[in-house]
Amino acid sequence: MNSKKKTEFIEKINHFLEQLDKSIAKDDTLVKPEIQKAYKMINQPEKVSQQYNQVHDAIADMNIAFQNLAVSKKYHFSSEQNELINELKTLSRRSLKDSFIGVINGAVMH
Repeated sequence: MNSKKKTEFIEKINHFLEQLDKSIAKDDTLVKPEIQKAYKMINQPEKVSQQYNQVHDAIADMNIAFQNLAVSKKYHFSSEQNELINELKTLSRRSLKDSFIGVINGAVMH
């Protein structure tokens, strides 16, 4: 994937993270920090290729935290929030597929 497409992809991820963040109450202390952590993990590196490579892990970590909150009944996600989370998970799988690990896994499976 070229640099322009990676930049567009990162912008799309950031858009969904922003939408998810806006859907959470301003005074929330459980969910908002997880969204912010994912955003920082993705956007901290200066190079777009490094940001792109962070997407899968950042979204996976955020999703695990969200699952733990939901299972422990500390937070109830709305259907809108679940849709945004599912979109982020789908997009993050796409970044893993295009990463070096995804290429190795694809080669091993064939």
